[in-house]
Amino acid sequence: MDRRSAERVHTAARRLSGDVEANLSVRVDPATPGPHTVALLVALQVLLEAGAEGRQTARAGEELATGLERALAEAEPASGYRTMLRGGREQREIARSAVTELRSLMAVAEREGLPARFAQTSVDLLRVPDDGNLGLSARVDFESRTGQYYGLLAQVVASEGAPACP
Repeated sequence: MDRRSAERVHTAARRLSGDVEANLSVRVDPATPGPHTVALLVALQVLLEAGAEGRQTARAGEELATGLERALAEAEPASGYRTMLRGGREQREIARSAVTELRSLMAVAEREGLPARFAQTSVDLLRVPDDGNLGLSARVDFESRTGQYYGLLAQVVASEGAPACP
């Protein structure tokens, strides 16, 4: 690469950096972190380390919960003999069908190893570094993967209904 091309690339990179900085509403300074900054970096580090597997497990959990919620509502009359007897024939059939669906959903979840995945993801997300190094690891990781941290922060903010950083 000749000098002129290098200067153009450098100028473009500075311009892009300036644009990002101008549009960025949250700035994290790992050199002088406050307690809230450290807590944010630690939380983001945990989410980044959970990665795609953690997101896939969360999605699977959401899908399972949706199916279970619907089936549980329909199966409610089957919760006792009296409620089954008080319900009409159609309601009893719906309840029996829902109980069958619940068993099927749980069997599929078991076959796919969801209980173990849920347990492992929970452990991964609840794992907190030692207190002595609580912020140090996250601050160092932030400096090496700044773009990923800001990207994840934007996703979290966007998922909460607030406008995301561009």
